[in-house]
Amino acid sequence: ITGYTSSIFGMKALNNDILITCGSERHIRAFNTTSGTSLWTIDNVNSTVWSIDILQNNLLISGSAPSIVRVFDLPSRQLLRKYETTGNGMNSLILLFDSYLTK
Repeated sequence: ITGYTSSIFGMKALNNDILITCGSERHIRAFNTTSGTSLWTIDNVNSTVWSIDILQNNLLISGSAPSIVRVFDLPSRQLLRKYETTGNGMNSLILLFDSYLTK
């Protein structure tokens, strides 16, 4: 993977040779797993991204500092929702029901 200059905290592999990563560089990136080149970047995160997951309905979910969950439409990479909570941070996401995120 080329283009990263800091820590990677989470990765999610897609079926079509794409690896999506997150980390301390404050954005989410997609890479081609064959060539290692960067395909796209989501820059409107503005904080360390600790964890990502992808739902079957093409939603990309990120958990970032201080305690923010963001929901993106994966094909367009548009931010759909932002949930902020109180606390000291978020280190991982566990998603159980994706139907709640689309309401």
